[in-house]
Amino acid sequence: MDPKQTAVDDWLYFYECGPNLVMMATLITGDPTENDSLHLRVEHTHFYSLLKGKNEGGHYHYDTTPNDIEYEAYFNTAAYV
Repeated sequence: MDPKQTAVDDWLYFYECGPNLVMMATLITGDPTENDSLHLRVEHTHFYSLLKGKNEGGHYHYDTTPNDIEYEAYFNTAAYV
């Protein structure tokens, strides 16, 4: 595994959050620069809670209950990166 990725994984903390989250995501097919110089992730998502007093927000990584979750999504396309 990439040593930089291992360092990031060791630094991360994971928590279960929700329900009623607003999520903002980017999806790309790959880094368009030579040698991946922008270091873009194929998928990256941030979220925050809509529930008053929950004070939840952060980066989304994966579902802990994939059989129970439901998403509603709206996406648009970019002309360039």
